[in-house]
Amino acid sequence: MRSEERRERRYRRRRMSREARRRDAILAAGGLDAALSLRSLVDASHHCQRGVAWKRNVQGFCLNRVLQCARLHQMWLSGAYAPGEAKRFTVSERGKTRSISAVPFRDRVVQRALCDTVLVPLVRRTLIYDNGASLKGKGTSFSLDRLERHLREHYRRHGAVGGILLFDFSKFFESIDVNKLVAMMDGALGYPPLVRFVELFLRSEERGLGLGNQTSQTGAIFYPSGIDHWVKETWRVRGYGRYMDDGYALFADWDEMKRFAIAFQKQCAALGIAVNPRKFRMVPATAPFVFLKTRFQLDERGRVHRRVCAEGLKREKRRLRKFRSMIGEGRISYGDAARSYASWRGTLARGDAAGFLQCKMDRYFYAVFGVPWRECLAC
Repeated sequence: MRSEERRERRYRRRRMSREARRRDAILAAGGLDAALSLRSLVDASHHCQRGVAWKRNVQGFCLNRVLQCARLHQMWLSGAYAPGEAKRFTVSERGKTRSISAVPFRDRVVQRALCDTVLVPLVRRTLIYDNGASLKGKGTSFSLDRLERHLREHYRRHGAVGGILLFDFSKFFESIDVNKLVAMMDGALGYPPLVRFVELFLRSEERGLGLGNQTSQTGAIFYPSGIDHWVKETWRVRGYGRYMDDGYALFADWDEMKRFAIAFQKQCAALGIAVNPRKFRMVPATAPFVFLKTRFQLDERGRVHRRVCAEGLKREKRRLRKFRSMIGEGRISYGDAARSYASWRGTLARGDAAGFLQCKMDRYFYAVFGVPWRECLAC
């Protein structure tokens, strides 16, 4: 038997093994029957109402929860289900204007049941380990911890030489080609009925994916996964990670990093993704840099310093002063301000000197409101 024939047989065995694992994953998830069953829809409605139970349309749905979910189930069985019209509005945050598409609550319930039961488990199988966005058990803290670990490993292997390439995708959701995304899902998931149903939500926008849909969030995580595998498997970059549209890659050789940067931009261009030129930069391994609003620095002795960005502290101080004026106008209560502060306060634990910064900001809260923030929680 010739070597070409042996390679062909090995390839066929690997392909058959992958197909078998894919079928097993679909059977384990239960398929669309399990995702859009009455029980799954009812459970999804409970998750979707968290934090928005005060809204009128949410209350109207939840007062007749089982009946509404039964109607959705019957509409899916008869093939009469179609997504409703989304409400579109813009928000501005730190100088960035984003267009948000708020889907009707009933569509949120369907998307939640679909994603939690089938779509996310199948998509997750195709992602690299260092992709931490919008996945259960991962998140921002996971990605920050992985970057710190990659920096420590880089120092143990290469010392304080080389550098890190930081990248950010510009207008990421808008630049996603839905046709390519659907074709990629067909090939990777191997479950055409699921992809056809998800496509109803993915094509709700004239261009790209809409912010505010859970299916769009999952599609955005999956879309650049081919680039992630190309980095890990072709370039063998161990110190690589991505959180949605932000990412990094560590290199011991500066020239190799330059060659990788050129090839990486070509891979992004093939998918129609534009790299933000302002945030696409190479920095020395020991130089400070910011990733996910956290300032990192690897010193000459191999210690990794993690600090909250000073701009984040200034922004929270401005927000607290604004809350004080809103309380005077009767628009919010002390409890609302304290709960918002408590949520932000937890992010300080991600960096060094967390206790000092928390005490410092607690004193600032007391100076603004005249009451400790813990006492305001009961208001």
